[in-house]
Amino acid sequence: MPDSAIIKDGKPFFVPPFSERWNYRVGIVARICRLGKNIGRKFAPRYVDGVGICLLTEPVDAMEHAAAHNALLQAYEGAVILGDISRSDFGVAKVDDIELTLGDEIERIYDIVADASRYCTMKIGDLIVSSSIAGGTLEIGQELTGTIDDIPALTVRVR
Repeated sequence: MPDSAIIKDGKPFFVPPFSERWNYRVGIVARICRLGKNIGRKFAPRYVDGVGICLLTEPVDAMEHAAAHNALLQAYEGAVILGDISRSDFGVAKVDDIELTLGDEIERIYDIVADASRYCTMKIGDLIVSSSIAGGTLEIGQELTGTIDDIPALTVRVR
């Protein structure tokens, strides 16, 4: 994924023109802090130094018509909206009415780290996303906010 596909630092999400309808899914993102390959599941926690909230945006119309080019539909500007990454890995993450328990999600992250490291090297600063099926519709003018244990962790305006 190109780095231009990631929005961070509270910058707005500008709705791209190639789809009329947009959805988002809430995800948990983890930052890798060590170089590693073939990481065993029991060692995966050593490779994660922070977690945060992210939103994965989805062009609904384009996805219905371009199943063969699905990879391209995850590489546009604003495909991932990244919140602050903190050292906490327990608690509750909320985005509007959606709640995720970080303890459950971080276990999925550790599984992903172990599995992905079989195929590629994990590098310092890499981001691993565990997405949920929970989400909603994106509309121009909307502002989404997310918290981890009631501490603000993500704010994004849709334009």
